[in-house]
Amino acid sequence: MQRSIKDLLIDSNSNKQSVHRYGFVYDLLFMKLYTQKQAPPNLLEIGVSFYADASLYAWGKSNMIKRAVGIDIKDYPGEPIEKTAFYKLDAYTRDTVDYLREIEGSKFDIIIHDGHARKETQTFFLENYGDLLCENGLLVCEDVFDIDLINAQCKDESVFIIDGWANRGVEVAPFERDRNFHRHEERIFIKAKDENLKDVKVHESKPHIAKLPAKRMETYDRHSTELAVSIPLFHSELDTQYAPFDVDRFQNIHCKGAIWAGMSFLKNTDLADRGVPLYFHIEDKIWDAAMPVFDAFGIPDDWCRKMTAPLPEQEPELKVNKTQFGKTYIGLLDEEIDTDILLLLDSDFFTCTTDKQYEIFEKLTSPLLKRQPAMTYFQLRDLPYYWWVGMCLLASGLPDKLVHKRPLPELEKEAFGRLGFEKEPDAELKARSTVQRFYTENYMMTFPKGHPTRDFAKANIATCHTAPYLFAMWGEYNHAFLELASVLNIPIYDWESRFIEGAQGYDCFAHIRVDKCSHRSMTRPSRLHEYWETFYENVSRYVLLDDA
Repeated sequence: MQRSIKDLLIDSNSNKQSVHRYGFVYDLLFMKLYTQKQAPPNLLEIGVSFYADASLYAWGKSNMIKRAVGIDIKDYPGEPIEKTAFYKLDAYTRDTVDYLREIEGSKFDIIIHDGHARKETQTFFLENYGDLLCENGLLVCEDVFDIDLINAQCKDESVFIIDGWANRGVEVAPFERDRNFHRHEERIFIKAKDENLKDVKVHESKPHIAKLPAKRMETYDRHSTELAVSIPLFHSELDTQYAPFDVDRFQNIHCKGAIWAGMSFLKNTDLADRGVPLYFHIEDKIWDAAMPVFDAFGIPDDWCRKMTAPLPEQEPELKVNKTQFGKTYIGLLDEEIDTDILLLLDSDFFTCTTDKQYEIFEKLTSPLLKRQPAMTYFQLRDLPYYWWVGMCLLASGLPDKLVHKRPLPELEKEAFGRLGFEKEPDAELKARSTVQRFYTENYMMTFPKGHPTRDFAKANIATCHTAPYLFAMWGEYNHAFLELASVLNIPIYDWESRFIEGAQGYDCFAHIRVDKCSHRSMTRPSRLHEYWETFYENVSRYVLLDDA
């Protein structure tokens, strides 16, 4: 399997990944260029003579690069290797640009500036080296410090800026509102020759998904009536009340993640061998956006099911009228799937193995799971009573802000009543007391045919704001759930700390979230960035049909 750019930079004498953290950016950019031209790109880099066997060496070792040219005003301290060339030139004169165009032509797909990190030299680079780019080419300027240059370039529709240290893409619009932005010590500019990058997102939050290639899914004889797998894609305005619907992110993260989750699940288990059907249940409102991605992967038409999600009723004025995680249920609305057990799988819940398939068919079709639903993650924990009541309100379609306006026992009773439960709460519980309650996350969940949880979920899809809370209330009242992780006897990593401390992507199921919200900020990047490459390689190891 080909090595990542990040790993090659680490093994070289370059500081692009050891001091800076630019490796994943280049992995994404080279994948983008490779996909566009269906061939390895040509590269030019300014500033390659500070270290011997540094980035020019790494570029030359990569299968993702056809040819790499370096220029510097100093002599190159090493020997150029195969696929590389070096010119001793002053990069910041127009004569040099014209000379390079004469001897190399306008054939570079990506040109990188790692020279003098000054406003004048970086401005010259951005304004002149586009002449050497071929169609869809990119200029990449590393280590941008000057605030005036940043503010000037932000107005350019073809420029996207990344905070390289934190490995996170940043929007252009919030620059003026982010008071921490001026304290970020290194950035990368990406400037496109022919493309408006204002709407192009480098999907930094899940780079392991964004960089996955489009590979055709294997088809097989689907004949099992005991088990069917559903991966839902539910991402219209019902699911995006906090931000506008982002088509690019939906296609390159949600759709691609769903398909690769399905491929990894089938390829790394015995389910395909047993004829278990896989369905992608796609909300009708995003069907047109999803299908080009599914077509690129060669997904058969009958694997894709267009579903209409019921809209919430517009009744009481305080009602929560948009769902956040209602996508979990959308496969349950498909009345034509008539199997003993339906397994719902989240769109980035991957199955990773290193040497063999998981034998899980018998476990998933056991008499135990035919009687009781199971989920990957739930626990009993001591929750503050006000938190528990807030969960109940969101599960029943009421806003949690009511917690501060009415007595908690009264609100808890009303929430349960809206879901069809007659529950008398303990009126003596105080607002800040803790009590043991169910707390759930349902990234992978089984529903037995005919079990009342299926009707319960269908009846409440239109009003529930947060699906895990809904099932927490079901569990509180019925105590019917099984812990799917223990049934399968397979490590399941949900939080980054468990993933990092565990197998880091080997022999596990994984749906990984950062432990703390502060880890998402640019000043506190998630530790998980250190492990994406391992996870990506493991996900793709036994799924790729041929080398990317």
